[in-house]
Amino acid sequence: MSDNQQYIYEVFEQQKHDLLVHLLKQNSAWKQVLVFRRTREGVHELASELNKGSILTESLHGKQKQEIRDRSIANFKAEKCRVLVVTDALARAIDWTGTAVVINYEFPELEEDYITRASAVSTMFTFVTPQNGSDLE
Repeated sequence: MSDNQQYIYEVFEQQKHDLLVHLLKQNSAWKQVLVFRRTREGVHELASELNKGSILTESLHGKQKQEIRDRSIANFKAEKCRVLVVTDALARAIDWTGTAVVINYEFPELEEDYITRASAVSTMFTFVTPQNGSDLE
């Protein structure tokens, strides 16, 4: 884990979007960024907001048709979009090897998800709110 960098930001819920946009704009060299959300509604909401802000984004969750999921993954791998917003549940079923940057928009519910992500990428950011800060313990 020596090459991995992990950053934890304690923010209020309403600050998460601005922080994410700031990180993406300040790090334009990031070609592929995976963002994990807990719910499909959260995935859609965030992907829509990022696209409105001219950040090319795809969404991915288990309720989508397989052809839509395949297209989203293909676009991400081909760098036709910069950000892929994925539900925590679906993240366990896709191969995201080679992605350098992961952002946990919420702290993962399962500790094993956090550990897996931290060991698989070079840089990981996690947004923690005061309400779920105790999850770090």
